[in-house]
Amino acid sequence: MHPLPAPRPASIAHCRPSLSASDEIGPSVGTAGRACASSAHPRSRNAPPLAPPTKTARVGGNSGAGRLCGDGEWRNKALAVTRGTNESQTRRRRGTRCSMSSPAQRPYVTVLIVPTGVGAEIGGFAGDALPVARAFSGVADCLIAHPNVLNGAMLYWPLPRALYVEGHALDRFARGEWGLQPAHGNRVGLVFDQAVEDHLLLRHLQVADAARATLGIDIVGYTVTDRPLKVHKWVDMATGASTGRIDEADSLLRAVQTLLDAPLAVHPPSHAHPLSPASPPARAGGGVDAVGIVARFPDDGLEALQQYREGQGVDVLGGVEAVISHLVVSHFQLPAAHAPALAPLPLLPSIAPRSAAEEIGHTFLPCVLAGLSRAPRLISRHAPPTAAGEGRREEVEGRGQERVENLSSIPTSIDATWDYTRDVGSGISSISSSSGGSGGSGVVWAEDVDCVVLPVDAFGGHAAQALAHRQGGAPLFIAVEENSTVMDDPPSKFAIPAVVVRNYWEALGVMAAHKAGVSPWALRRHAVSHIPRIHPTPP
Repeated sequence: MHPLPAPRPASIAHCRPSLSASDEIGPSVGTAGRACASSAHPRSRNAPPLAPPTKTARVGGNSGAGRLCGDGEWRNKALAVTRGTNESQTRRRRGTRCSMSSPAQRPYVTVLIVPTGVGAEIGGFAGDALPVARAFSGVADCLIAHPNVLNGAMLYWPLPRALYVEGHALDRFARGEWGLQPAHGNRVGLVFDQAVEDHLLLRHLQVADAARATLGIDIVGYTVTDRPLKVHKWVDMATGASTGRIDEADSLLRAVQTLLDAPLAVHPPSHAHPLSPASPPARAGGGVDAVGIVARFPDDGLEALQQYREGQGVDVLGGVEAVISHLVVSHFQLPAAHAPALAPLPLLPSIAPRSAAEEIGHTFLPCVLAGLSRAPRLISRHAPPTAAGEGRREEVEGRGQERVENLSSIPTSIDATWDYTRDVGSGISSISSSSGGSGGSGVVWAEDVDCVVLPVDAFGGHAAQALAHRQGGAPLFIAVEENSTVMDDPPSKFAIPAVVVRNYWEALGVMAAHKAGVSPWALRRHAVSHIPRIHPTPP
């Protein structure tokens, strides 16, 4: 066990305003003969003077100075005044964005990570980490999580306090290179693999139309790659995690560039079939804020897929899905997420509940569209944020075109090796409190993170390593034993101080105590011993 880092002092003012003197309410105690409506309902300071009661009765036995409560019309008026004051105070509290316990506190930011394709007991299947995210978002003021945590195929859950951040973007955020600017809404574009058959394409386009009509998501158009992407997936025998590659990465990047460059339609003609070549009317200022990708996955490996459907083993699709989304996000600095296109599977009576979300529809696209519609904008450390992201879009489009033309360094598979000093050290060293943190601009940066929660054996990822070496001190790390994976990367392997808990129940308690500024050890029996003496360090 390691000591917990203390929550940092307030740096931004995103909390509810304090009550003015005229708004205060307090119990009417300590004065002999003072009349009150009830000991449970103190009257407001603004309440008009109350007439002496015609009938009185002592309440509270012989304690205090003997409060007097009467019946009659004056009592009803007092109750009405008190109730109105409490209701107006409640309305003021509900109207603020952050539920702070004190104006001196800033929003509490938690990062929830469950790596994809590593056989996590919770979060390794079809959205089974989503209940964890829902619970954590009820405690944290801001929850940062990635698609593997928040996606549930046909199911999803809107979390107003959660930021939907793709894995590569989360790594860049943790390094201090990118900030997360919450968005009211995004214009979403779709890229389909040319290998997707017409009947599967039609199913996905119907999902997109349903999301536009039923959920109001701004899906502005789609394109198809000029070549089949040729997806390959496999399980790394050395680690047991799934991985893969795509052969036609350049075709995927060109398709994304098409979405960024082309003027997009306000709406398609009402008579047009989704697969028809009819051109809808163009609008000025084309481009998208987020990209969903649908690639055709091979139908081999049915034995591993059978185990996954029964709630066992590793998600064989997850690793190469991460490769695809990483590629797009790294080249265009736009939110992106992937949904695989698969041939319909036969009914299976033994489907596990945690895999069942992928069995109730023809696509995995609904959760991706919902997540991308509110995904935060990705802001460079030295780029000024904008309210609508327009200034950033032109910069990204130019950078994307330049990278599409130079494909020699495109990563088409996950790099198994990683050098912290080479890849992260320079980025973290640039982080300082003078950069502004999340104050004022509404952008969340790595230095705003208070808590990071991971499976106990999954601390080897880029984001965890970067946040552990953050300038100014690491956040609180919580390692969850019950959520085991095929990895062998406990926090001790990397000298990361972490509080090890048995399950997410305990993780919630530790996080809630940390947010309140209470040492979690003070909540355990015999966990607090005598204060130690600290001696000077010898020269």
